[in-house]
Amino acid sequence: MQYKKYEQKGYNLHVIETDRFKNIEIRFNFKRPIKKKEITIRNVLNDILINTNKKYPTIRDIEVRAEELYSFGASSSCYKSGNYSIISISCNFLNENYTEKGMLEESIQFFLDLILNPNVEDGSFAQKPFEYTKESLKNDIESIKDDPRGYSIIRLREEMDPNSPISYRSFGYVEDLEQITSESLYMYYKDVLQNDVIDIFVLGDVRSNDIKDMFEKYIQLDRKQPQFKMNHCISVEQVRDSIKEVEEIEEINQSKLSIGVRVYDMDEYEKKYTLNALSFVLGGSSDSKLFKKLREENSLCYYVSSSPSMLYSDMIIVSGIDGDKYETAVQLIKEAIEDIQNGGVKQEDVDQEISVYTNSCIEMYDSPSSILSNYLSHEYLGNDFIEEKIERIKEMTPEKIINLAKKIKIDTIYLLRGGNTDEQSSAN
Repeated sequence: MQYKKYEQKGYNLHVIETDRFKNIEIRFNFKRPIKKKEITIRNVLNDILINTNKKYPTIRDIEVRAEELYSFGASSSCYKSGNYSIISISCNFLNENYTEKGMLEESIQFFLDLILNPNVEDGSFAQKPFEYTKESLKNDIESIKDDPRGYSIIRLREEMDPNSPISYRSFGYVEDLEQITSESLYMYYKDVLQNDVIDIFVLGDVRSNDIKDMFEKYIQLDRKQPQFKMNHCISVEQVRDSIKEVEEIEEINQSKLSIGVRVYDMDEYEKKYTLNALSFVLGGSSDSKLFKKLREENSLCYYVSSSPSMLYSDMIIVSGIDGDKYETAVQLIKEAIEDIQNGGVKQEDVDQEISVYTNSCIEMYDSPSSILSNYLSHEYLGNDFIEEKIERIKEMTPEKIINLAKKIKIDTIYLLRGGNTDEQSSAN
């Protein structure tokens, strides 16, 4: 693979040349420092752009054109990346080597039409698709509780630090959605075009100069690329004096336990590698400390796992339990953490982590989306490329994991207690 970055007028173009795949993958990102009040409108904008534009005003029109381009596919997402909010619009289509000459340029033109030629009438987005998009997003926001496990993690992060971006809900908020009009959405779209960092990633069997020429032909932005110096990762400065415990009751059959663990003063290697290894040993497999203590030895949970976040300098432990086993489950989780802090990591634990991590890196080579995401994370987070990751993980040792474990502290415990379970327990 060959990688080239072009600093164009108003945007950065990243081209990854590889002949591994028959398809071309493109990702168009808008990025700016995150603001809670902007999350909802960015979600509306994200959704409306791929469902309607000036040339193809209906979803059916877009689908017909996509079929003409040999099953061109587009998708979009709006997500948090630490201190930043990113609108990401992607497409995937068959290389013209397997279709017909000219399809590469036609596909790129169609893709950019979705983003840069919106369905606007008299200074506002067309009303019908706008109302449809708002209603669809409202349903997404209001259905959060339909996934108790996901909802409990959202509530945990809100309790950990309500004033930090870690607490912001990815879909946004109904009260903000109600304030958005088709006119205000178009005004915000113009603001995004002018003031967001724009990064375009292209991966496939292409020539970098050809791609550069095509984007120059279809993108005419009268602006300078903004320069934001803020780091993506959110550092943890203040240590909570005592563990915060929060409990809510819902009519669910299984209680959801979520625990936020802060990780302090990490160096770069710890952020990129050791944190993941620590989470793996703690709760990343059926051989992990948490799985053995809670499920195998004490039959306390339906599931238990931990997941790390270098963006938020934390780990989240989640488990499905019976509500009346809450105190016991929390105590065993604390014991599992203390076990690692006291040296309970063997070389075989590290060897397993290295093997799993290396295999996941190798599997990335089979996915254009994963490769592209790796280059994106290198650009935004300074993460290593796949080849470097495979080499750097070999440096992992039990001592590195134990030393990092000594830097962690449970911050918040959130229990979404199952009301039905409590009723049954009371009856017994």
